[in-house]
Amino acid sequence: MHLIPHAIDLGISPSSAAGVLSTLGALSIAGRFLMGGAVDRIGSRLALIVSFGILISGMVWLQFSTKLYEI
Repeated sequence: MHLIPHAIDLGISPSSAAGVLSTLGALSIAGRFLMGGAVDRIGSRLALIVSFGILISGMVWLQFSTKLYEI
């Protein structure tokens, strides 16, 4: 919810900010399916550690981002 106002404050257009939020939602769904299968293979504790590691990395990256990466 706070991603779009933060991106707009950084100078990113509202439509691009909404695209980032949509991408985040899609990757969240994909991650849930992948980690569901990973729990069966590697165990719940390790899967949780991997999930939180990825989440923390993304949050730190978002905190220091200053512009939108465009392909």
